[in-house]
Amino acid sequence: MPPTQPPPPTLKSYLTDIYHTIPLIHDLPLALTRIKSFPTRLTLSEVSGSFGDFGTFIPLTIALSRANAISLPSAIFFAGLSNILAGLAWDLPMPVQPMKSIAAAAVVENLSRSSVTASGILVGSMLILLSVTNLIEVINMIVPTTVVSGLQLGLGVKLSSLGITMITTLSFASQIDCGLLGILASILGLVLLKNEASTEETKIKLLPPAAVTLFLIAIIFASIELKINGDDPLYDLPLKMFGPSVVYLAVDDITLTDWREGFFNLALPQLPLTTLNSVVSVAALASTLYPERRKPPQKQSQPHHKISTDDDVLSRREVAMSVGLLNSIFCLFGGMPNCHGAGGLAGQHRFGARNGTSVIFLGLLKIIIAIFFGASALTFFEAIPNSILGVLLAIAGAELGLTGLLLTLKDLHPSNPETKTKLFVLMCTAVVIVGTGKTQYGVLAGLIAYVFYGDGYEDYKKLLKRSRHASEEMEDVTTHVEEEEDEEDV
Repeated sequence: MPPTQPPPPTLKSYLTDIYHTIPLIHDLPLALTRIKSFPTRLTLSEVSGSFGDFGTFIPLTIALSRANAISLPSAIFFAGLSNILAGLAWDLPMPVQPMKSIAAAAVVENLSRSSVTASGILVGSMLILLSVTNLIEVINMIVPTTVVSGLQLGLGVKLSSLGITMITTLSFASQIDCGLLGILASILGLVLLKNEASTEETKIKLLPPAAVTLFLIAIIFASIELKINGDDPLYDLPLKMFGPSVVYLAVDDITLTDWREGFFNLALPQLPLTTLNSVVSVAALASTLYPERRKPPQKQSQPHHKISTDDDVLSRREVAMSVGLLNSIFCLFGGMPNCHGAGGLAGQHRFGARNGTSVIFLGLLKIIIAIFFGASALTFFEAIPNSILGVLLAIAGAELGLTGLLLTLKDLHPSNPETKTKLFVLMCTAVVIVGTGKTQYGVLAGLIAYVFYGDGYEDYKKLLKRSRHASEEMEDVTTHVEEEEDEEDV
């Protein structure tokens, strides 16, 4: 008798595995428990952490709204709803950010709102396909940890550089929003962050959290700016309550040209960034930031469509399914293309967030702004000082870059000969991302360095051998089962 092997896949087992990749749905009782415990778990630290992603969210959202590529109230409303769903599903400070490549291309190329909507639906559909077919795990096997670390480091440096540029392009002190305000906000932020990271014995408990303090200062300066420069045509004053509907059918006006532009100009360039930074990288980052939440591999109904191959905090298939569903559904009704960015997770963690309460609070705040202040949201966002947003962005980028370095360095020792090789691959990825501004080019450069300078060639050979061996074993098992069935029939 041959050794007992798992049965071949069936349609029922395949659909069961897909069901378990849908966040929130398969664990609804736990989500209901998180709703009940929300008031008691909402601490000042969680509120502070919820603002850690504003440095990325606000500038990109404003840019898309100015270009008439999105409906601002609808975009904020569905971003808030996505925050709430993500917080309930995973109980992690999972961010929701505009897709950067789509945002940049839509603004630069002046693409229509219909093209942006089409791109969100298309990217979402492709990510659902990657999750359902488990191809996301193939991507994870092909891309080594050093390249993921380089991706995080490169994006972290880019985010920090963007934040610093937002400050340095301002006048030093001739306006309310100036370089001096950015310098003072940076110093204050560093002092408050150091206090947050201190031990209980050395912490000054009277000092407030960094992100809450900086955001409140931003609101004060925005109010002063609107009061002093209210006659500026940039600001639509007086501020008004309510506004256009936050939910509408966005696909009514999409033409074949919009679908084509959305696919070739927006969705295709975005897919590599979303797959690596919003799925593979964010899952790796969650395991680095919250190692105590690692879970044992779930027992699967059949071997070919595993939810996770290791003890990750987050399943890559779940994250891919989440981004896919949020975009393919919410973009139909006015949402903008969103993703779960590693930079946002690092920023919210750095400013104090540790569980899903922070993003649930943030989601409620966005929904309130969209419904009650949708008519004037853009006006108020325009008045928020770039100097303070730049500080938030620079801190979030520094945290992401540092986390990427630690992801590779945690298992290495200076005397280990592999250390230099892995750091070289990491730096190749990061430097090309920073130098070209293209994430996909950096990942490609890192993979080339991994193959020709590192151990990638041998690793990929072993991976192919294992895949062939697993396929042969499955063929043997299938043949054996068929033979047994034939014997029973006889």
